[in-house]
Amino acid sequence: MLEEEYGILYPGQKPNHSEQFFSLFCEDPLGYHANIVRGIGTEQEADEHNARSRRALDEEFEATKAQELIISGEDLSRLNANGVGGFYEWISDRSDAVEIVAFVRHPLPATASLVQEAVKHGSTLDVLRSDPNYPMFRDRLEPWLEVFGFQNISLFDYSETRDHPNGILGFFCKQIGIPGEVYENAVLERHNASMSQEATELLSALNAVRPLFTDGKLGPRRFANDLWGFTEIPGSPFALSAEVCERVEALAEPHVLWLAREFNLHFRTVEEARTQGNFGFSEPALQYLAILISDRENGTQHDTLLDRARLNAAKGNHLDGQRLTREALRILPDSQVAEEVLKTIHAQEPAASLQTRGSGDEVAAGSDSPTRQGESKADSHSGRNAKSAANSEISELEPAISQATRRESRHAPEESGAPHSRRTARSLTRRIQRWVYGR
Repeated sequence: MLEEEYGILYPGQKPNHSEQFFSLFCEDPLGYHANIVRGIGTEQEADEHNARSRRALDEEFEATKAQELIISGEDLSRLNANGVGGFYEWISDRSDAVEIVAFVRHPLPATASLVQEAVKHGSTLDVLRSDPNYPMFRDRLEPWLEVFGFQNISLFDYSETRDHPNGILGFFCKQIGIPGEVYENAVLERHNASMSQEATELLSALNAVRPLFTDGKLGPRRFANDLWGFTEIPGSPFALSAEVCERVEALAEPHVLWLAREFNLHFRTVEEARTQGNFGFSEPALQYLAILISDRENGTQHDTLLDRARLNAAKGNHLDGQRLTREALRILPDSQVAEEVLKTIHAQEPAASLQTRGSGDEVAAGSDSPTRQGESKADSHSGRNAKSAANSEISELEPAISQATRRESRHAPEESGAPHSRRTARSLTRRIQRWVYGR
């Protein structure tokens, strides 16, 4: 609608451009949490990922007839001077003029939000309480001022957006001249909702006993979206302790004074950000509940991955089936079901494929025992017959499997229908096993 009716391009399919643009222009894409979650572990993989992003953006720009471009992402404020300079060179080649619109928030609610984001990305509250992740306005804004100039930057107090009937979206659109008809009837979706105090404490406890990242990779028994099991937990609004609030106010004071001096910006309100009392869970209780929730999410993800692995194997995509099964084993390392699925997929892989992947002998790839050539051929023939017999059943099952596996990104809680979803997935799995694996 923006592009077709108003000549405004908002590139990509995601509501936020942080991950794409920060990875492109930061100095350490390998250390960026979003890239770690994607499994990017080498400089070559990071370069290839960023090259794909650049190509996608260039193709979108070449195809559009829009005269204006909007890029939005809070992580852009984390770029250092070199990163901002790289962004300036990139955007200057594609635009005649650039206007920067930035929002700043009072240090206390801003810190509460930053702490929650850090916990979502694997940190713990103990670490954050000893070293608060407070907003360093001057450090974040000065690189942009130096590169783009004061005249091209508009700065606003985030609390001002509350006065607009359409919130921050309406406030932002009004500032850049987008007609009210575009956003007045818009239905807003929340993509980064705050967690309750209880949920934040639980996720922090999980990060302490089951780290999200280990050696620059996703840790065992964790996966990228497992935090959704925690975001659903109701409770009190997350808040900082009085001690942390005092430290944050003292640390942020030079930055607040800088905003007042350079931009004449004075925070007009202090949103509630202080705790009203001590949180009630003991540390052992937090860890027990955190692991309980994590195990539930891991079980759902494990089952989803195995369903996808079986379906891929049935369609002849044995390598994808093995990859998905190994990911299920990474999440649940002691899963005998996943071990059996992996062996079954290996056994049903065509003999020619096994020989090209192995050393050319008669040992099946990934198998624990030698297999005679005749048996390998028989297994291959049996696998092809099973695949042929299953084709029509797969066509019937794929939509249902797809619907069941959408829980991978949504993770509905038990009381919202998860038992039914799991029963459906198990039923589908049994049908696939009967048709494809002869179980």
